[in-house]
Amino acid sequence: MTHAITGGISPQYPPGQWKTGDVIAQSFFLRLPAGVPEGKLHWQVNGVPVAELSVNGLSRSFVLPKLALRFDAAVGQSIKLAGANVRASDRRITIELAWQATSEMADSYRVFVHVLDASGALVAQSDGEPVNWTRPTSGWLAGEVVLDERVLTAPGPGEYTLWAGMVTESGDRLPAEGRPDGAIKLGVVTLAP
Repeated sequence: MTHAITGGISPQYPPGQWKTGDVIAQSFFLRLPAGVPEGKLHWQVNGVPVAELSVNGLSRSFVLPKLALRFDAAVGQSIKLAGANVRASDRRITIELAWQATSEMADSYRVFVHVLDASGALVAQSDGEPVNWTRPTSGWLAGEVVLDERVLTAPGPGEYTLWAGMVTESGDRLPAEGRPDGAIKLGVVTLAP
């Protein structure tokens, strides 16, 4: 398997300023494709061995859990929102989203969850890559189920409508089945005083 990492050397310390004996360190964020097996990989730069990387296996599931809410709604071309579980107590709303990859994808999408009050105003939201930025969609296998828990705080007692969906890295919403705005209605929760 071969992957190229491209990028320039830091503009804060260009090669023209280097002195003999300087040691230059540079960090790279390396995202491996979804199907990379567990084990050792060898990193080379221009054919020269640089490091050995350990790839730790992920715990993957291909079985849907018990879900109180079922949607089976297509999101974009490679994902569906299978369902969700919602719990609410005091001002805290906990939402567990069950996403399922219908095929592998190269792009990494971000989840959004919005809480709207009775007037339709956005009062709480959670945005980011699935599972607290640890399970990018570019690493999902076809058929894999990823459970993504989001905890939001409502401003007080009242009735709140919950919406979820996915966006690209640039913030454009992925189309969601039956929803031109890309948001899937999860339901309504009422928080008592």
